[in-house]
Amino acid sequence: MNTKANDGSPFDLAKILNAARQITAFEVVLVSVISLPWLAGAWFVVLDRLEIGLDGKRWGLGIAAAVYVIGVILALVERHRRIIAEEARKEAEEAKEKAEEAKKEEFRRREAAKNQILAYLDNLEKTTGHKIAFNERIREKVDPSYSDEFLDSLVKDFSTILAKRKRKSDGKVGLARL
Repeated sequence: MNTKANDGSPFDLAKILNAARQITAFEVVLVSVISLPWLAGAWFVVLDRLEIGLDGKRWGLGIAAAVYVIGVILALVERHRRIIAEEARKEAEEAKEKAEEAKKEEFRRREAAKNQILAYLDNLEKTTGHKIAFNERIREKVDPSYSDEFLDSLVKDFSTILAKRKRKSDGKVGLARL
């Protein structure tokens, strides 16, 4: 949005607008109070050139002051709305980042569980020749916090590596490597 002014000097309208957006309410009030006499004088000049009488000048200044106050109020309201929207956007972004981090952490946990179970299955096969580790035994030897639902979900997530097996004699459920 870089453009050139008519006199050839460069200015950046985007930077000017960005600076105007960052003005605080105190700065708006301060500039308004400081510039009010100058603005009133400018309106007097305009109304003098229009050859309006004293009562007309009062009405004209009253209307100009009302428009000016309404403009300042609207600017402050818009600024406040933008601040609230920016805070909401930042909160949503932080929540999204936290959710993504929690998702990554859950993935790492599931990956670690898979690796621990595969190591246990390898060790079980080498030491006993058994290829199935039953859920109770996995909880006993690997991690007591692994529920049946968690182990079933590992089978679903890693279906190319792990399989759910059931012993025919008593129906015990376990896992096996594919």
